[in-house]
Amino acid sequence: MRRASCRAEEMLIRDESLLSKKNGLFHKLTETTTSAIFIVREKFLYVNSAAEAITGYSEEELLAMPDWDTIIHPDYRQLLKDRATARLAGKQVPQRDEICIVTRNGELRWLDYTANVIEHNGTAAILGTAIDVTEKRNVESRLRLSEEKYSKTFKSSPAIVCMSNPEDGIIIEANHAFEQTFGSVSYTHLTLPTTGIRG
Repeated sequence: MRRASCRAEEMLIRDESLLSKKNGLFHKLTETTTSAIFIVREKFLYVNSAAEAITGYSEEELLAMPDWDTIIHPDYRQLLKDRATARLAGKQVPQRDEICIVTRNGELRWLDYTANVIEHNGTAAILGTAIDVTEKRNVESRLRLSEEKYSKTFKSSPAIVCMSNPEDGIIIEANHAFEQTFGSVSYTHLTLPTTGIRG
């Protein structure tokens, strides 16, 4: 009986040691990544330093919030709440979303957000990760505006303008002035010389 008790005690010590190592590894991982990592139920249960950097709130402020969705932009709040509820109920919902948050200073930030259900202190919770994609979205938006501006200028120019494939000289796009002069259907059969043109 005593031997079994000692053996159980040894196993418990080993399990606690293993758990301590796993917790240490988890914290090292979460504190060295630039991705926000957090655990939520009704409120934040854990946040890493990247979550603080992205949101502008301190760990203490995030953990003290009455509801985890306080920082979510109102346009996305209900969607995320519904998905969190469904996820915790074991239903299948998209694991990844692009969402908008409002930082401590009122700035809008876009996040590539993923979530999954885990067990935390014996109860189901959501483990979330988020990468700040605000700059990427801003660059894409500026590029889209630039392309729209170029397309508008190209199409409305009073000069005859066309673009051709540099390999074979086949015209791939022409503006309104070109189409009025040469016809809109026939230009796809026209080719421009691919040699001897100086840029």
